[in-house]
Amino acid sequence: MLKSVLPVTATLGDAVQYNITVSNASSYAVDGILLDVLPTGLTFVEGSLGWNGVKRPGTNLARGLNLGTLTARSVLNIQFEAKLPDRDDSMPDDYRYVNHASLMYTFRLPDSRSVQRMITSNEAVVELKAPIIQAYVQVTPTLVEQGGTVTFQVRVENTGNLPARVQLGSILPEGARWLGQATGEIQLSLPEYSTPRVLHVGVIEPGTEKNISYVAKLASEKTGTLQGALIARYTYEWNGQKRAGETRSNEYSIIVEYGEE
Repeated sequence: MLKSVLPVTATLGDAVQYNITVSNASSYAVDGILLDVLPTGLTFVEGSLGWNGVKRPGTNLARGLNLGTLTARSVLNIQFEAKLPDRDDSMPDDYRYVNHASLMYTFRLPDSRSVQRMITSNEAVVELKAPIIQAYVQVTPTLVEQGGTVTFQVRVENTGNLPARVQLGSILPEGARWLGQATGEIQLSLPEYSTPRVLHVGVIEPGTEKNISYVAKLASEKTGTLQGALIARYTYEWNGQKRAGETRSNEYSIIVEYGEE
């Protein structure tokens, strides 16, 4: 039993096609059941399974597929598709989706004894190519009077294996006003006295991070607990096509007390 997959490299949201060839080179007919459990993160494409060019709707290899009788010296080709996840939530640690198929088969000897065996195919490997963008935010101080100022310290990192261009959204609590950049390696070019809707972080290479810090003045009428999270939206190139994704940072909390005049 041989298993292969195309393409061997793919990115988030792509579909790949698996092919399994089962060859019975013996002089015995066998009854076979094929099992193929996909790696975590991959999903079987319903209706894609077929053998010897004939589609078999309503079947799924994860539940076991009865191949019926494989006659002596026969070959059976099974094809099906699987889809990579759209998001990076379930990416494998080594960026590789690895699996194999198993075949349980039964045959009968001339003396009428029944024999059951199981074999496994070789491993089929799909290498995942994608950026993994994560954003972290810390706000200080966490306790202020209404209309006070706070500093946002933001770190954006790419732990994937492709570069991505990143911009940050939802950078301020509702009603807050941008006061300016504090520190950070990213030098922003913003009109004076304006409050930006997004921050352009630029390209983040695999295995690197970028940091930025900025100051905001909270709305004077707001009290209580302000909670929020930044949205990191990113784009990247794969096989000549532009892909996009987004992720949320951790959530921050600011307690705003009533200020006595």
